[in-house]
Amino acid sequence: MTQPRLPQFTDYQHIGAYMRDLRLYYGLDVPQVADRLHIRAKYIQAIEEGKFEKVVPSRCKTISLPEDFDVFKVFHVLCERYAH
Repeated sequence: MTQPRLPQFTDYQHIGAYMRDLRLYYGLDVPQVADRLHIRAKYIQAIEEGKFEKVVPSRCKTISLPEDFDVFKVFHVLCERYAH
């Protein structure tokens, strides 16, 4: 008997269905995945069902940048520091 084919991402409409089939391929249940990833099971299920609005927080914290913040200077420093 041949082993089932490992799911390929290009075969899926959304990431959740792909993740579900990977979980099933490896013989894991939702609570096992939730425990390993430190994510609540209801969020794993929502992702697998493509219900991302149930996962993404509706609020986010905003912070103010200093008035002298220069995004180009920061970008330049990062490019120099992490050239490769």
